[in-house]
Amino acid sequence: MLLRSIRRPLAAATFRPLCTAPPSSPPPTPAAAALPSQRQTDAIAHAWQQWGRLERFLATGQVCVIDGANGTEIQRCGGKPAETFSSGTAPLERPDLCQEVHEAYLEAGADILISNSYSANRNVMSPSGNGERAVECILAASAIARRATATHAAAHATKLSTEAAAASAGASATMAAAATAAARATTSTSTNAGAAAAAESAVAASTRATEASLLAERAAQTVLVCAAAANAAASASLAASEGMELPAAAPPMQAPDAVPLQGWDAAGFGPTLVVGSLSTHPPEMKAGGMSSAEASWPAPGEEAAAYGEAGVGHALSGVDMLWLEMMKDGEHAPRAVAAAAASGLPVFLGVSARTDRATGQLVLFGTGEDCVPLRREWFDELRDALGASLCGVNVMHTNFSSTAPALDFVRNECGWDGPLGAYPDHGAFEAPEWVFRELDNSVALEHVESWIKDYGVQLVGGCCGLGPEYITAVAGMARRHNATVREASRLYRFPSREISV
Repeated sequence: MLLRSIRRPLAAATFRPLCTAPPSSPPPTPAAAALPSQRQTDAIAHAWQQWGRLERFLATGQVCVIDGANGTEIQRCGGKPAETFSSGTAPLERPDLCQEVHEAYLEAGADILISNSYSANRNVMSPSGNGERAVECILAASAIARRATATHAAAHATKLSTEAAAASAGASATMAAAATAAARATTSTSTNAGAAAAAESAVAASTRATEASLLAERAAQTVLVCAAAANAAASASLAASEGMELPAAAPPMQAPDAVPLQGWDAAGFGPTLVVGSLSTHPPEMKAGGMSSAEASWPAPGEEAAAYGEAGVGHALSGVDMLWLEMMKDGEHAPRAVAAAAASGLPVFLGVSARTDRATGQLVLFGTGEDCVPLRREWFDELRDALGASLCGVNVMHTNFSSTAPALDFVRNECGWDGPLGAYPDHGAFEAPEWVFRELDNSVALEHVESWIKDYGVQLVGGCCGLGPEYITAVAGMARRHNATVREASRLYRFPSREISV
């Protein structure tokens, strides 16, 4: 059933209450070597190339922006959590809202999109009768995210092409004026000076036109890369939805080396990255609260197999990386981690914590009721299980006030010196819906800036309850930070020549 699915209507998706440094190439692990299809092998190789691109960007000292919440933003846009998020079926039932949310984050300034696959595994999807469509859902989520990146890139390339055409027309008019001035030059000082000034203006206008054309060309290349990736993802998703064999491996087109450009992609990040999500979200939580203590978990072996299937599904989907989310306990997290390691993809480990109100102690997010302190032994167990697949660590789905202590735990207590990200949540979960709370973006940015300064965080974004408005603010802050970094390192140039900042 992994590579084939029977096309049928979605089952009713109702909510039912209960009674070491990172590598830049793929590690030669037996798990990766054992993957059965050439499509997986090629897709995994592509993912490690993409990780290498992100690794090179992070080495510049700049910060990239992650998107915000998917599920809660779909809820804000009118989606029904009980019918989609809680059953993992949003990419199949509401692809329109999924793409709308992705595009909003891209417009806000996100460099990295997390596909809407957070709850796309049999553990979450089986209670609603959709368990056998988990891989199909993962492929659909990847296709939607890729389509959003292509749409966004094309819209911006159109703007840049229009600006380039206007600049070229301006250069032509300025050159004509220079020619007229030259023709009218005489032995008079004023006419010769006028001709020289007109020629100087023509050179400046031509330079601006050339630079505008370079920006437009780079944007067009980005469109080509994003469109190729979207086509590959769409082909796989269509095959899965129609019950056909997946098409032959067709990794997305490799992007040219990212170059910092004035205006377009000034940071030199390159085309948007699309990462998959594998979480330990509990199935069938009790209505009205955030506790998962009574969640309807399958047997341990069945749960682990579901994570393994989802991991292979992400490898088939062609995502650029796999991000583990909600690693929050000592029981379920190790099973998801083992599946991520076996997928062969580059992995980011997502740690979730909270502050115990009774003691003020930082604890694992857990069920929402238990209070298990964060221990280095727990982190080391997960780090060791991931081995060479581990490329970065994120502190995620952790509120603003608890994120700094969690970052300190990862960076200082656990000694993690690799890439570190932070995307907090804001609000509260009252199953199956998210309760939104007002946020002062200026206060939130103070937290983000301190995480960058104090813990070397280089990936910033938002989780549940944080939408495009917050990401817009974070992106603005990140762009200012990156401009300072580029100015200090003279990393601001065009492909053909350096220019002054």
